[in-house]
Amino acid sequence: MALGILLTVVGVYLIGAQDMLFHRPTLVDAVFKEGLKLRDIRYTQNDPEGDSKWTLDAEEVAFSKDRQFMSFNNFILKLETKERPSIELKGNRGEYNRNTGIINLWGNLKGQTNNGYKIITDHMIYKNKEGYLTSEAPVKIIGPFFSVEGLGFYFHIEKRSLRIKTRVTTSIDKGTLIL
Repeated sequence: MALGILLTVVGVYLIGAQDMLFHRPTLVDAVFKEGLKLRDIRYTQNDPEGDSKWTLDAEEVAFSKDRQFMSFNNFILKLETKERPSIELKGNRGEYNRNTGIINLWGNLKGQTNNGYKIITDHMIYKNKEGYLTSEAPVKIIGPFFSVEGLGFYFHIEKRSLRIKTRVTTSIDKGTLIL
């Protein structure tokens, strides 16, 4: 008789435990465990002083639980300031840290300003609070009458200051050269 009661108790426990063993995650579980994942999203970040903003269009975005960190794939990032040309960057993946204001971008990056300049690289960092783009990766910048290639760059958007760090090669279109 005691064996029958024991088997009944074990059976009831196993039936109840089955739900715990074979629990299927729900959307709510995923949101609280991993943060939030969204597809085909537009995210805009405005500068509190109103001088600049950036807009991200991405196929996939994942936010951390605390919403301080965001990763994204297959994106277009547009950087805009009030009195300077805007820059549109396309690439494979990126990450944004709200605490530091840093956007890290990777993979087949191609950028273009609205005044005709292009930039091509595989990695760059945008420091939102300081207002500049930088990289240690090989880079090519193409303008209306020249192209510059090198290793690493620094571009301050507001100041229109561009530096190629090392191994610089410049090509000038001979049609625009006046001697």
